[in-house]
Amino acid sequence: MRCRKVISCLNAYVDGELPERQCSIVENHLATCEVCPGRLEEIRGIGELLQGTLRSEERRVGKECRSRWSPYH
Repeated sequence: MRCRKVISCLNAYVDGELPERQCSIVENHLATCEVCPGRLEEIRGIGELLQGTLRSEERRVGKECRSRWSPYH
């Protein structure tokens, strides 16, 4: 599999959405390629950043809702 095709599959790979056969092909490519593992780490890093932002926003909104609906407010 060529890098362009692997890169187009990396989001689905990270999310566990690839069929087992295609996942194996991507993993074999990642084991031998100098470029694609770096792209994989970039995608994972972006995902972690987004998850952290989402958790932070959920906490902020939760606090705001609790303060608005608190009977002691």
